[in-house]
Amino acid sequence: MSEKKVNIENKKLEKSKSHKILKKIIKTFFWIFAYLFLSFILFLILFQFYPFRKVILNTALNLVNNELIGKIELNDLKINLFKGIQIDELKIYADGDIFADVESIQLKYDIFPLFKQILIVEDIIIDNPKIKLIRNLSDSLWNFEKIFKPSEDTTKSETPHWVINVKKFVLNDGSVFVYDSTSANEKSNRFNHTSLDISDLNINLSWTYNLYNSKINTIINQFSCVENKNKLTLKSIVADISIDTSKVTIKNFTILTNKSGIRFSSGINNINIFGNPNSLKDKVNGYLSLQIDSLDNSDIGKFTNAKSNIQTKFSLVALIEGNAKEIDIKDFVLSSERTNIKVKGKIYNPIDFQNLRFSMELGDSKIDFNDLASNLPNNLISSIPRFNKFTLKRVTLEGNTKQIDGSIEVETDLGNITSNFALNLSEQLLYDIAIEANSLDLN
Repeated sequence: MSEKKVNIENKKLEKSKSHKILKKIIKTFFWIFAYLFLSFILFLILFQFYPFRKVILNTALNLVNNELIGKIELNDLKINLFKGIQIDELKIYADGDIFADVESIQLKYDIFPLFKQILIVEDIIIDNPKIKLIRNLSDSLWNFEKIFKPSEDTTKSETPHWVINVKKFVLNDGSVFVYDSTSANEKSNRFNHTSLDISDLNINLSWTYNLYNSKINTIINQFSCVENKNKLTLKSIVADISIDTSKVTIKNFTILTNKSGIRFSSGINNINIFGNPNSLKDKVNGYLSLQIDSLDNSDIGKFTNAKSNIQTKFSLVALIEGNAKEIDIKDFVLSSERTNIKVKGKIYNPIDFQNLRFSMELGDSKIDFNDLASNLPNNLISSIPRFNKFTLKRVTLEGNTKQIDGSIEVETDLGNITSNFALNLSEQLLYDIAIEANSLDLN
């Protein structure tokens, strides 16, 4: 046999050996993959049986709790790879007491978008959660700060490119107890956020968060609760809120209590709440559209020191635009059944008190005596002659923190008044008033 034929035969033999080795490698990987896949399927099948599931859960919880300061307990965990997860009777302990006690949590998700770094959660349903937020007087720490061990990793991680889309978040019949021991001795009749007892908490919302671009959109379809300590019933909050690195927008924000109703929309442009909020402060501008359908004295008293004596129902509609240099009050209308007050004006340098200036005008406004009497102290209203007709034809105010100039034109059934005035807001109040009255009857 020639040398050439020998070389050819050797090459064929080597190629045959290579094919056999490759086949063995492929076959080995196939059986490894098949073994892992079948083991995984078997695990999922066995996991549907509670006794097996309970053993796995106890083992996993022991491993997790060894890494915690607090403790986590749960009665059952049901997993369907393609449908979702259900957790039953979850308890989280912190600082020797229960932090959270939840009857059940159901989570349904779409698994396939995960490969595109998109987490889509179809439903999160939390039933009957009981949460306790307690701040300890001895170390000034909240109990939730004592669940996880503090992280020792100080390296700054790269911002992930994930998008989280929660299509439906529902919380049913929750309760939240808040007690801040560091401020427990502060006594006040106003709403105290450091001592709360919230029941009948129900939430329904959707939420999208783009972590890399720092964009958040939240639609609140329902938020209601009863705060027992401050005796406040919040019947409903709905809103559409969008936040990114250049603006904050709030649309159709509505708050309803048993006795009050407030609606507003607002937007602030050129502001970055994720970064340095002062970086664009000279260019910040925004608007506020406000409508108050009713406002009850008891609700006002819970949140302010003002002793309101509002006896009549009224509505307030306002549209305000502006920036750090100028605020434009385009529309401000206060109305009741018989009273209507309209205000327009501008405020210059609103954040620079020393150089603050303003220009205001009230036009074609009507005031009813009964409305006025029901909202003023008795000793003050007794000094005002009773009238049947009172129209502010025109009122102007211009000035700053030191000087106010103005004019007023009033028509009443008791007579008409025209006046120009000037007020000097020095330590000793100085004023100059010129009044012209026509057919004025004060008897």
